[in-house]
Amino acid sequence: MRTAAAAAVLAVACAGALSGCGGDADAGGSPTAPSSSSSTPLATSTSTAVPASSAAPTSSALGPGLPGVPPDARANTEPAAIAFAKHYYDQLNRVRMSPSAGLLDGYGLGTCKPCSGFAANVKKMASSGERNSGPAVRVLDARRLTAERGMIIQVDIDQEPVSVLARDGSVVRSYQSVKGVQTVVFLTWSDGGWRIANIQIGTA
Repeated sequence: MRTAAAAAVLAVACAGALSGCGGDADAGGSPTAPSSSSSTPLATSTSTAVPASSAAPTSSALGPGLPGVPPDARANTEPAAIAFAKHYYDQLNRVRMSPSAGLLDGYGLGTCKPCSGFAANVKKMASSGERNSGPAVRVLDARRLTAERGMIIQVDIDQEPVSVLARDGSVVRSYQSVKGVQTVVFLTWSDGGWRIANIQIGTA
């Protein structure tokens, strides 16, 4: 997979805010001006992911979860973990089309720099009145990496063509489609339900 293609997904999620997507990200470009759209190699996660809880996720009992987490993502099971990972991408799409501070808080542990970056950037967007013109990410497939220890979910996604709009509706920057990007979501289960320990882009 091309590093630039994988990194472009982070670019859309962070709207060009490199520092907002994790301090260990490497710069690879910047978003386009409104006059031309292009895929944007911004940052690629290279840090070592924090392993998810090693406890066997076998309980079928429903557990607690953050507000808005669907019922099928609230159990300590493999299907629920997959549903939670997919829900997180849906949540990223929603909050960037209608930004409001705090909507992503709690999803990531302190170890998840991409999670912190997404939340901080949404807060910045809400303050500046920016929003996405539509969903930036489309989930193609999600599955557990059974060869790995813990609950590690590979989520294959497409970056959708999308523009970032100003408060008055003018285009601030645009991004082209990027197909077939692999992301890996490291989950851990606790009394509060599923949380994200790390997200890697472009590695499996």
